[in-house]
Formats: sequence, C-alpha cells, structure tokens
Amino acid sequence: MLIAGFWQLIKGKWYIGILQLGSLFVGVLGLIFISSFMSMFGPDTDTFADNLKLPKNVKLEKPIDTKMGDNFESIRPDSIKQITREN
Repeated sequence: MLIAGFWQLIKGKWYIGILQLGSLFVGVLGLIFISSFMSMFGPDTDTFADNLKLPKNVKLEKPIDTKMGDNFESIRPDSIKQITREN
C-alpha cells in the first residue's frame, strides 16, 4: 500500500493516494495497539521454571528487611554487604 499510495500521488490522484497512505498508517497503528494489548493481557508464555524442583539440602535465605516502606525514591542499601558469615 505504501508503493501504491506514492504511485497515486505521483500520478496526481491526490485523494486516492492520501486515502491509501492514511489507511496504511491507521492499519499499522491498529496492529501495534492490538499486539501490545495481547502481550499485556494475553496468556502467560513464560514456562521456564514451571517444573523447577529445589534440592532438599539447600538452605534458603530470606531477604534482609531494608525498612524502606513506600519510599522507592531513596537509594536502597546493598543488602549483600550486611550479611555476616557464621562459621
């Protein structure tokens, strides 16, 4: 439609050329809108860790509470530096 629209403009058929280029523009915008809507609200396709089994002998550590609450703008301290080793 892009080439046909420009061809119509070159031939002097302004109404048909602008109509073809406009419909191409609206179609591309519609396709972008529909694909982004489907990717946000469509089915979940992330199945990487669905069958993940953790070993029984691994000790899982809980995250350190940084007591930030709703203050997302401040710099969060690095929690890995606060961990002490138990020998």
